[in-house]
Amino acid sequence: MYNPATDESLTTQIDHLFNRYDREQSGCLPLSNLHDYCNEVFIMCQVPITVRREQAFEALRNVYPHAEVVNKQMMLAVLKEVRWLVRANTKSTVL
Repeated sequence: MYNPATDESLTTQIDHLFNRYDREQSGCLPLSNLHDYCNEVFIMCQVPITVRREQAFEALRNVYPHAEVVNKQMMLAVLKEVRWLVRANTKSTVL
């Protein structure tokens, strides 16, 4: 049985990757890179899903309806919502 990434492993990868995506050192990620960031975190956590741009934006809007940027503290909730959305739209039982 596949064991999805724990909050702790997601948080570790969020911390590890955030600075690389936050090129301006603003403490926020550009929304244009949100799905790439999500995919890289999931790869590093060995979660076998691929996030499309639309899914990343939908997850962000579900959790933070008025957000125009994403900061590190917001990412765990966004990643958990993305993971749920992708699973809900996938017929695979592996997830």
